[in-house]
Amino acid sequence: MIGRARRFFALPRNERFATAEAIATLTIVFLVLKTLPFAAAMRVFRLRAGDDLAPFPIDATRARIVARAVGRAARNLPFRAVCLPQAAAAAMMLRRRGLPAEVRFGVAKRDGEVTAHAWSRSGTVPVTGMEGAGEFIQVARYAI
Repeated sequence: MIGRARRFFALPRNERFATAEAIATLTIVFLVLKTLPFAAAMRVFRLRAGDDLAPFPIDATRARIVARAVGRAARNLPFRAVCLPQAAAAAMMLRRRGLPAEVRFGVAKRDGEVTAHAWSRSGTVPVTGMEGAGEFIQVARYAI
């Protein structure tokens, strides 16, 4: 635990604040997803199905800070924040920064089982879940 705290406080100030924000946002998103039906949760997150990205400027540096913060927070939470909470939390954090955000959903068949995945982007900048996204067929897109 001391090593984690030391690593956290060694981060630049903007990364520390983004990580603290990601911890809070991921926790809220996780609880909303556990308690509300999917469509209601998307409304709470203000994500709209099929929308095109709003014409916000893309700031790759700030989008990557969000990506690192969400990943760092997800690895250190006492619950399992998988792809959907990460993608929704990242979209909310991007929106707070005035950046474009979209969450994409895909499905794939693996070993006879259908699996699902969610990933997020800010314009052309990958934010969460992109490492496995290529294996999935996109079935839905939600944007801010």
